[in-house]
Amino acid sequence: MDNITIDLLTTPTRRRYKIGDYVLYRSADLYWAGQERHTFPCRVGLEEWDPGLYRLTDLGTGEVIRRADSKYMRLLPPAECMRDIDTADLGHADQGLVSAPVAYLKGATADDHTTRVSEVHGHG
Repeated sequence: MDNITIDLLTTPTRRRYKIGDYVLYRSADLYWAGQERHTFPCRVGLEEWDPGLYRLTDLGTGEVIRRADSKYMRLLPPAECMRDIDTADLGHADQGLVSAPVAYLKGATADDHTTRVSEVHGHG
């Protein structure tokens, strides 16, 4: 058997988030009650007066969550959001990327970059 120990008395370190950060938030009340949809992505609105508490907006419903405890929040890294674009094969536009981002990426690798970018943004 593995020697795995779990310290149930350890309190997670509170992290400071910035307005506009994307986080994964877990409602401890819903989680411990066994309810569905207890964990969801949110955007940080502002920090409440009490340290470690934030106002969030649920990205799925638009609902505002007040006094969300940072112990139940995890930062969603921008690199993860952009992974499909960063690793896209520019030779195959049918990989689920929207045509405008694919056109932009192809234009960014072309010699006439400024012309292609202006075409993508409708200025050309």
